Amino acid sequence: MKKQTLLRAMMGQSGADFSSKSILLNGIDQGLKISDANFGSFTATKFAISAWVKFDVIAGANHGVIYQADGTGASNMSFGLVVSASGYIWLRINGGVAQLEASAEQMTTSNWYHLTAWYDSANTTADDRIRLWVNGVEPVTYSTRTNPSLNLAANNSTADVRIGNNDDNDLGTIWLDGFVDDVAFFDNVLPSASSIYNSGKPDDISAESGLHSYLNFETNVVADEILATDWTNLGTTATSTDAP
Repeated sequence: MKKQTLLRAMMGQSGADFSSKSILLNGIDQGLKISDANFGSFTATKFAISAWVKFDVIAGANHGVIYQADGTGASNMSFGLVVSASGYIWLRINGGVAQLEASAEQMTTSNWYHLTAWYDSANTTADDRIRLWVNGVEPVTYSTRTNPSLNLAANNSTADVRIGNNDDNDLGTIWLDGFVDDVAFFDNVLPSASSIYNSGKPDDISAESGLHSYLNFETNVVADEILATDWTNLGTTATSTDAP
C-alpha cells in the first residue's frame, strides 16, 4: 500500500515564515479522512504522530486530532491522538487497552501548540512504551496510564483515518473546534519531539526518517491538495491564514 506524503509548496524555507496556512474546523461537521487502504500499512508496534493545533473551544468535548476508528468497538480502533476536554494531550490505542493522558502541560484556547506522541510497545521499560510532548516538553504527571503489554500491536483496523474527527466507541463522536496544521505520522521511527517542535518555528520535516504521512496546507484550495493524496473533505473544511 502506498504512503501518503504531501510536501509544502514552498520547499527550502525554514523558521516562522515556513507555515502560512492551516485548516479551520468548526467542531461540528468538518475534518478530513482517508481510507485505511490509501493511508497504507505501518509498523503497529512502533510509530509516532505529531501535529500543530489551536483551539477555539476546548471545554465540553474531547477533540480528535488524528484517529483511526469507526465507532463499532475497540477491535476496530487502532490509534487516536486526542486533546481532552480539560486541555491535556492523550494517546489511545485499541480502544483504551493502552493509553496515556497527561495532567500537566495544559492547553488553552487561542494559542498554537505542537503535539508529539510516541508508541513503542517493544520497549522493555513499560512507562516508555507511550510518551507524549507538548511544545517539546514531556508532561511530568498523568491522570490515566495504562501501559501496553510488551509488543502489543495497534489493531489492524479497516476504519478511515481522520483528522479533526472520529467516531470513538467509548468517547463518542469527536470533532475538533479550531485549527490544525502539519500533521505527520512516522512509521517505525520515533522522532525527536524537541527537534520537530523547532522552538515553536514550524519547519519542513519532509526529510525526517520514517515519515509515512505528512499533510500541510500551503495551497489556496484545500480540496486540491487533499484529493491529490486521496484525502477527502468532511463538511466544508477550508484553509485559513492563521498558522503557527
